[in-house]
Amino acid sequence: MSIRYDLRLALALLALACVAVLLPAAEPVAGPAIQPLDQVIGVRLLTPGLVFRKVVPKGPRCANAGCLDLIPAPFLGQYSIVCMRGDYTKPGSGYQVELSRSKWVYLCVVDRGNTAIPAGWQKLYEKQNWGGNVDSIYEKLVQPGVLDILAHIGTADGKTYGAPHMLVLADTEIVHFVPNDIIEPVSASIMLDNVKLNGPRCSDKYTILSLPGELEGLDSIFLPRGNYGEPGAGYTFKVSKPVFVYLSVMDRGTTPLGPGWEDLDRKLVWGVGPNAYLDSLFVKTYPAGLIEIPPHMGNGPPHLAMVATSRVLNKREDGLVGKIEGQAFLAQVKKGCSRVAGSYPFREVPRQFLGAEYIAPLAVPSSTSEPIHGFCFKVLRDVFVYLGVADRGLKTATPTIPAGWKDTGYRSCWASISSDTIYVQQFKAGVTVEVPANDGKPSGDNYGQPCYCVVSASNLFPVTAAGEKTGK
Repeated sequence: MSIRYDLRLALALLALACVAVLLPAAEPVAGPAIQPLDQVIGVRLLTPGLVFRKVVPKGPRCANAGCLDLIPAPFLGQYSIVCMRGDYTKPGSGYQVELSRSKWVYLCVVDRGNTAIPAGWQKLYEKQNWGGNVDSIYEKLVQPGVLDILAHIGTADGKTYGAPHMLVLADTEIVHFVPNDIIEPVSASIMLDNVKLNGPRCSDKYTILSLPGELEGLDSIFLPRGNYGEPGAGYTFKVSKPVFVYLSVMDRGTTPLGPGWEDLDRKLVWGVGPNAYLDSLFVKTYPAGLIEIPPHMGNGPPHLAMVATSRVLNKREDGLVGKIEGQAFLAQVKKGCSRVAGSYPFREVPRQFLGAEYIAPLAVPSSTSEPIHGFCFKVLRDVFVYLGVADRGLKTATPTIPAGWKDTGYRSCWASISSDTIYVQQFKAGVTVEVPANDGKPSGDNYGQPCYCVVSASNLFPVTAAGEKTGK
């Protein structure tokens, strides 16, 4: 039975093969032709060493060096032309490209020394940052033909020259020249933006993690971080009308601002990930004209300036909390807010805390070998202060709770498994509340995160006559 089956199968396959031989061959179907990239873009590279690259975060600034850190949003996804960085001791190379159709061309020129920009290029207020360098950006509608890009002949110290210019190409105008009708940068490397959460604190690194809401949306002026071992650079800009300048100054060392600056006793928090830092906020009025921002003599980053045409932020005189001393800042309890600056969002807090004034500490590294970040603050009215203490070391070395604090029986939860015990104490107006460092430590492990405080004019966790807690 199996022999007969195999024979029939072999004969069927042989018949199919004969039919295939007798049938005419099918005509090949032509697929779409693959165009070279220069034809797709409409630009031909005439100088050896040039390459096309799409603009992406952390993409190349030069063909073999530089990493784009801060890019104008309209550039993302556009094609760019970059070339080799070349010898630092010689001018950045010039080059040629040929356009087969009209293009909007954006010329990115590193701010180093003075380098000639030919007529017809319009300087924009947008900037681009890469590898600690800042590019000024120029735009021009270029007609078909050969485009000459000049060498970068600028040098800041007579020894190292700027990188070759980078081109960004577009078929339509993607970045428009919209002059700021108030601010005109004077110093090199100045960048402009609007103040916002997660917006830039410096142009090359660090974002804003927390700030008074009144400052959001203001025009901001900032620079690259600069050398950590040197004073943060000062800078100059012009304003066309009288303004209030809010200055954000890192709490590091002593840095004189000069006369006329009013300390607002308010804070701005910035950093990256769990590494957060505090700025103190100051305000000063200026008439139309030149404004000089001093350097940070305590080796902090250059100051962040925020400009308004009317006063938008005052000292806290109508709230519950006055001046805070130490590594902490004033915020408001919201769903998902961070337990410490920029890190460890709360998974759960007592609902009575929502909307209350909240004194948040800065985070400490996971390898903390000693308790840090105690702080103190003055209360402006009779208040109830709720102290959140991380439940760390409860089985071996219970955190020390100063006299007068009572356990509410409530908890807050954060990170994946961490929690806090919440204590309460009532204070009279004018009293300074001392918040201790958290010295709770499991055996052989590191110390817990700093304590936090929630401040309320009323008792958020009243008890019934029978002694039972309500509102949980």
